[in-house]
Amino acid sequence: MKKLLAFLVIAVASIVTLTTVRAADTDSIYVYDFRDATSPVQNAAPTNQTASIQLVGDWVSTTDGVQFNGNTSSLQSGGHAAPASGPVINASASQSVGAAVIFSQTGGCGSDSQNISQIGPFATSTSQIKLQLSKCRGGNMYPECRIAGQSTPTKQFALRGSPQVASDTDYRLECVKSPDQGSSATVTMRTTDLTTSTTTIDTFTIPATGTINSTRDVTAGNKYPLPAQGSNTDQYTGVITLLGYCVSNNVVRAQACLDSEVNLENTPPVDPPVDPPVDPPVDPPVSSGSADEIKYSYGDTRDEVVFSWRGEADVIYYGLDESYGSFATANESDITPVDIDGPFMEARLSGLSLGETYHYKIGSDGTDHSFTTAAGDDGSFSAVAIGDTIASDCRGYQQEMNSLINSMQPSMVLHHGDMAIANECGVPAVHQFYMDLQNSYSTYAAFMPVWGNHEYGKPTSHAPAGTPRDSLANYKGRSAVPNAQTVPNDKTTKTSHPGCGQEIGSSINTCRGEDWGWFQSGRVLFISYPEPWWNAIMDWRAKAGALMAQAQSDSSIDFVVTYGHRPVISSTGYTPPKDWNTAFSQLAASYSPSSSNPNGKYVLDLTGHRHNMEVFANWNNLTQVVNGGGGQGLINFQTVLSGSTFRAKHLGFTTLLYDGQARTLTFAMICGPQHNSQNTTCTPGSTLYSQTYSKN
Repeated sequence: MKKLLAFLVIAVASIVTLTTVRAADTDSIYVYDFRDATSPVQNAAPTNQTASIQLVGDWVSTTDGVQFNGNTSSLQSGGHAAPASGPVINASASQSVGAAVIFSQTGGCGSDSQNISQIGPFATSTSQIKLQLSKCRGGNMYPECRIAGQSTPTKQFALRGSPQVASDTDYRLECVKSPDQGSSATVTMRTTDLTTSTTTIDTFTIPATGTINSTRDVTAGNKYPLPAQGSNTDQYTGVITLLGYCVSNNVVRAQACLDSEVNLENTPPVDPPVDPPVDPPVDPPVSSGSADEIKYSYGDTRDEVVFSWRGEADVIYYGLDESYGSFATANESDITPVDIDGPFMEARLSGLSLGETYHYKIGSDGTDHSFTTAAGDDGSFSAVAIGDTIASDCRGYQQEMNSLINSMQPSMVLHHGDMAIANECGVPAVHQFYMDLQNSYSTYAAFMPVWGNHEYGKPTSHAPAGTPRDSLANYKGRSAVPNAQTVPNDKTTKTSHPGCGQEIGSSINTCRGEDWGWFQSGRVLFISYPEPWWNAIMDWRAKAGALMAQAQSDSSIDFVVTYGHRPVISSTGYTPPKDWNTAFSQLAASYSPSSSNPNGKYVLDLTGHRHNMEVFANWNNLTQVVNGGGGQGLINFQTVLSGSTFRAKHLGFTTLLYDGQARTLTFAMICGPQHNSQNTTCTPGSTLYSQTYSKN
């Protein structure tokens, strides 16, 4: 039995801003505040109102929470609750589930694990969500959780976090499972020492859980029903302050639910540490070494950005002016490109102000640049969408294309695949492509890519002798994908696309994950989509549909835009991949504006692959844009398909402008550089076609 398929630890020190618990999140199913509690403890979540926790055995109520005093010789204690009818939890495989608790353990580690809270037992074909502390391991105890469902293999071990848990110290422990992704799912454990404000994030890959359904009670401090006194070895001794469970349609919302429901204001330490923590250095660390291929992407939330670069420099300094004032230490990318030596570095900056411009430099001797975070609800932004580009040393006019994009000064650049074309231009084209970005716009505009077929393409007949097949590792390892998702066929053993490893003789997948994702800027939700790998698009359709369903009822979202490489429709004698038409037709029918759904928010799909520019303004109430004039070359139109509104055999790209005050989204096709096979004449930078969507 494998304990886990993949393991990642990220330790970050941060100031934790905590707010008084407010059980108003519609994704919460149980929220219990044990401070000054009397039995029963009411459920403050908007659902399962009848599920109050009955406290039993030897327990004491305090201003910090309930002290459970269980032991195996003289005392038992615990709490349990269940709704008046129906299951305690019923979460589908496509949903994200999680639990969080604020606690302070008082009894020291023991010979068995200590059960802080759980729903359900764990055995064959049963379901469980459990937060616990490990048995003594070398005199230490660690946070653990288990999230299991109807499909979880028997005897799946609990997941153990990396930080040691000390007695008489306040902690916040959270575990959240992603929706199942084919045969696996991801569990993220966040353990915060509230004394030092240090959070450790452990991420695990587990077998897919399937449905999580249980009629067994929510518990606190023990199992229920209580076992016999002498055999009740895993009961908990300590204080539980707050406890909550959430079920949502994606990880981000599940974590946000737990963050809002299981939180305190100015949490004091139970006891000061014997040895006070060492004060952080006044001066930021010195980071020597160079950095190139500089770029950043938006993070999983709008207040995050993720910087990526190549070089030895391992610190990024940032702030509102050139005095900086803040810094973050980078780690090497989890995925290693194979085209050129690294190291390839990545640093995540969190807690930033929305729509704010920051100065930064990478390394102590780095050049000052600026970046801007994603726009807030009332903010505006501009974007460029482009696909089917090429390294400038392979096509000279790509430099002119990049200069045109730079002249637009976009907030972000969406790239929907086929970037460097190293399988035709040769291996050095990958590094050259990213240097082209740095020399034009990627130091100040968020670079938001998704992958195309050339990112894993076989060498063409025009490629230099000895050119290998390109590798997705060269691209996944250089950019962070927000809210990154894994397609079903991107398995740990998949060493060819959508995985990697074959090119370096590896027997395991070296670039698993980051196949597509989503992010928000202003009131626009962007969802990228994957290549036509096995079952990828229908898996994406279900998950994107869940995101769109949430967007329909979310007042912070006006419009939904998708972008990917392969189009649904093109007047170039093109046959879309299997299930493409079905997936997009279903989404458009449910979420695009129509007479029966006038408030539909899914308005625009941006694609490439066919090297020209074409618009289908009303394809099933959705605008389909073929935006493939990025610089590779041009191909001919053939029979013009019904609904084709605009066509141009010319290099070009698309711009997007969201006006946060007017609440409008305008997309426009922009004329690019001249090309010897074009059949349209236009001035580079001029607008060829535009369309505006209005919320009001």
